[in-house]
Amino acid sequence: MEVKVLGKNDIKNAVEISKIIFNPSSKYLRYHKTKVWEEIMNHGGILLGALEDGKLIGFAFGHPKEENTFHYWMGGVLEEYRNRGLGTKLLEILEQVVLEKGFVSITVNTFQEKYPVQFELLKKHGYEIYKTENEIEDGVHMTKSYLSKKL
Repeated sequence: MEVKVLGKNDIKNAVEISKIIFNPSSKYLRYHKTKVWEEIMNHGGILLGALEDGKLIGFAFGHPKEENTFHYWMGGVLEEYRNRGLGTKLLEILEQVVLEKGFVSITVNTFQEKYPVQFELLKKHGYEIYKTENEIEDGVHMTKSYLSKKL
């Protein structure tokens, strides 16, 4: 397994992987479109891929948010490849890459109830909640957490 920075030619495959991982409702489908990802890439986005035997099995994707801050927009690993430390490896390499590019902090948004493994991974790696808000998704009340970490 290797993790590497991907380019614009890899976006379509990464978007398809994101749809499999997140199975987005119609409300969130707009975030899983190639044109949206291309636009993010055109504005400094960074896409990492976890590959096994050349097959994309996970990704981390984000973009500059404001001066010196990078936003980890989306990431995940296909279910059959989970529990092997790939999420941790993607997060650690993303942190290295953005630090090398001069960013000093990373932000990320998540739903603790919906993505408890991601939430715990972020907390374990030093991310702290700086804001929360309630949202309703498919009739379910959830807490959206905004986390950040100084690099």
